Amino acid sequence: MMIKRMLRYVIVIIVTFAFVSSVYAIQNSNLFAPEVFKLKTIDLGTNLNANFGEVTDGKVIEQSFSAKQDGLTKVDLFFSTFNRKNNSETLLSLYEADTNQLIRQAKLNNAQAKDNAYSELSFAPVENSKGKMYILKITSNTNDPSQAVTFWKDNNSLADGNLSFAGKHQEGSLVGKLIYQNQFTVIDIIINGLFFSFLNIILFELLRFIKNK
Repeated sequence: MMIKRMLRYVIVIIVTFAFVSSVYAIQNSNLFAPEVFKLKTIDLGTNLNANFGEVTDGKVIEQSFSAKQDGLTKVDLFFSTFNRKNNSETLLSLYEADTNQLIRQAKLNNAQAKDNAYSELSFAPVENSKGKMYILKITSNTNDPSQAVTFWKDNNSLADGNLSFAGKHQEGSLVGKLIYQNQFTVIDIIINGLFFSFLNIILFELLRFIKNK
């Protein structure tokens, strides 16, 4: 009797681990929309309290922050184009705060940016980014204000970051979104597999108890 019960437990554990592994595999495949399953968004600033004016070459927005998880791969910025097509580019650079080392760069043709809307700048995922301090630096490749765009700040500062513009400290935070690529490890599968196996065994015993009652 005991052997049969142990065999049932083993089957439950194997099936549960197979199910958990399948869920992780599907979430990290291309079978579903990445925005739904593969990416996590964390806001910087959200309130449109003030803009920086035309951001031209030499005027740099700097926003420091602490990464909330591994796999930082995109930054969404709130653009205002002054309701025109601008012949210029926005340049984004990501630095490690401790070493001031440039680790990622991205750029966007400002003619493609929509007025008063978010636009995405993407780069290769940053491995092991969780808990590290980074600095976003944003500028333009044009000296002509009539071809420049602007960005916005929220008057609320980040608890773990500072904002500056053209070398001067600013109260508040850059309006934008940090987008991380969800990543999983074997440890994630083991922990979740054991947890759900335990729940399934309890459910199995509960149903068996109700059936025999």
